[in-house]
Amino acid sequence: MNKLIILLVSFISVMPLAAQNAKNNRPKIVFESETCNLGTIAADTALVECKFKFTNTGKSDLYIHQVIPTCNCTTASAETGPIKPGESSYITITYDGRHAKPGHIRKRVTVHCNAVNELVKLFITGKLLPHSEKDVQRIDIEE
Repeated sequence: MNKLIILLVSFISVMPLAAQNAKNNRPKIVFESETCNLGTIAADTALVECKFKFTNTGKSDLYIHQVIPTCNCTTASAETGPIKPGESSYITITYDGRHAKPGHIRKRVTVHCNAVNELVKLFITGKLLPHSEKDVQRIDIEE
């Protein structure tokens, strides 16, 4: 009976170490910055691209499963193949504010991957100015 108890306690003690070891061998995605500030942009020309550089600082291959924008005004793309340990790549996010209301910009894109940090949120921020008067189409309605 004592041997069974010792074996059970030993097994329970080793479980967290095995889980920690598996976690240490996973990839880790580290971004240079998780926010791209566009500054102040005019709605007339508000089609801009942000590149978010990241590095796999883990010990195994990194795969980007999905990159999901929160609105229709942003699109995102990422490399689908493996990013080896120590290698870098980019996630490109394009913001199209040409049809958006003027004001503060804060758009989120969620990155899903096989890394220890499985979900990473990237942000695009800035200020969108109104369309210039020359680009506003006016329609006069006669009564």
